[in-house]
Amino acid sequence: MVEMATLKPPSVTTLSLLVPFVPRILTQWAPGPGEQTTIEGTLVFADISGFTALSERLSELGKAGAEELTAILTDVFTDLLGHAESLGGDLLSFGGDALLLMFSGDGHAGRAVRAAAMMRKRLKERGPVTTGRGKVRLRISMGVHTGEILLVAAGVTQRELLVVGPAATAVTDMESAAEAGEILCSPSTAAALPRACRGACKGDGILLARMPVVGYEPEPGGPTASELDSYVPAAVRRLVEAGIDEPEPRYVAVGFVHVGGTDQLLADRGIAEVV
Repeated sequence: MVEMATLKPPSVTTLSLLVPFVPRILTQWAPGPGEQTTIEGTLVFADISGFTALSERLSELGKAGAEELTAILTDVFTDLLGHAESLGGDLLSFGGDALLLMFSGDGHAGRAVRAAAMMRKRLKERGPVTTGRGKVRLRISMGVHTGEILLVAAGVTQRELLVVGPAATAVTDMESAAEAGEILCSPSTAAALPRACRGACKGDGILLARMPVVGYEPEPGGPTASELDSYVPAAVRRLVEAGIDEPEPRYVAVGFVHVGGTDQLLADRGIAEVV
């Protein structure tokens, strides 16, 4: 928060540079601190395996390895996210080498599943990634869930868009149960698909057997929010403003915090308590 206080007010130019760093829903919703909204839609949770082995190999090359890893990550994620965006998908967050996407509007379940299938197909077509330390094959597992999605704009100086509640739990459970190469749909998602697209049951979900055919026309218009900088970490914003995009290897200490029990808290005490 001290870092954020030292930053100068964002200019129009800076805001345009920050647009790619925030989910599209934020530029449409423009929430204040602590605000929440519920959207009927479909979530896709995709986890790409192979990047850990890839980063370990390239770390041996120092700065050159970091540059190569950055180029590979940019190439792979730009390629895959292009398929999701072409069908109206909104990237809500990264979780390391995992992606959380949201689809809303007409036919959101079919578009979400088709986007997931296209991403899987594209990653397979790309084949093994060739690096300065050999080849690594990347694979992807995905969970899909349809329902009411609860979004919370948490924080004050530095805000985060959080997806909480049963929908977030359901899509996480689907991805956890899916193996590499599988797309596991929750019952609510499967019910929105043609019968021919539904495969075998696996745990509480249904595997995707065939890519659905959908039609979609991208909606016109762009971001209109005026405070996107609130959702971009101070360190990232500083790099964007300075035009620095080169990777920098560092030795760091990393903490990962898991907060559980929010579904029960939501059911017992309501959304205000969760927020």
